[in-house]
Amino acid sequence: MCRREVMHWYVAQFPALVLGIQTQKCYSLYTTRSRSYKMRRAESRRARMATKHPQGTVRKVVKSCAEIEGKLSTMEERTMAVEADIEALRVQTATHDGQLTDIMWKLEDLENRQRRNNLRFLGIKGEEGNNIREYMIKMLQDAFPKLTNWDSEVQQDIGTQ
Repeated sequence: MCRREVMHWYVAQFPALVLGIQTQKCYSLYTTRSRSYKMRRAESRRARMATKHPQGTVRKVVKSCAEIEGKLSTMEERTMAVEADIEALRVQTATHDGQLTDIMWKLEDLENRQRRNNLRFLGIKGEEGNNIREYMIKMLQDAFPKLTNWDSEVQQDIGTQ
């Protein structure tokens, strides 16, 4: 007997058993297909969620970028204001350096004159043609009448203030 004949004889002798085997095969095939369908469905659900999730993530990233851009523009404005203040302070520092140099020269000049016991009068305006020397001698004699016996030398510094 060939194999086919054995199968037909077997089916004829035991129809319930054969039906059970076929039912089991069908159920097995159904469950396999069902598992496959469920797996595909779960995969598609995951794919949809993955698609939705990056969109949410992209939205969050875009929102974060917008917030960062706003903060950067605020920082740029503040930086520009600080740079302007720094430039103004640089100019002011340069001016103060020049004034400090002038004051130091004047201080050194005053210290040198102080050692010589000289009198120094600042702020006396002289007119052109007037003799400042005679004016100062007369003013000193009027202010200090008891000091008649002194050598006077009047030195006029033009340009110092």
